[in-house]
Amino acid sequence: MANWDTGRLKWLLASGLLRAGKPAEAEPQLREGIAEMQAHIAHRPPWDTGSLAKACGELAKLCESQGKAEEAAQWQAERAKHAKPAPKADGG
Repeated sequence: MANWDTGRLKWLLASGLLRAGKPAEAEPQLREGIAEMQAHIAHRPPWDTGSLAKACGELAKLCESQGKAEEAAQWQAERAKHAKPAPKADGG
């Protein structure tokens, strides 16, 4: 059953595959992981504020390395949409 956690685990698997130099194996896991996290974003744990943004950033880099500049730009925009907000000053 797909949920936030399975999406995050697919992203982590894809990250490992990318570090191992296996982009062809990583890409489908990365895309599936992102899709699952996006589909279940309402169930994202409060402590997890960066997984989706990081996954989108990794997919953007992968697309760039494959010469897919337009798709890479789309994933960079998606990454920015989910980026962790800057900490607020406490004013005190």
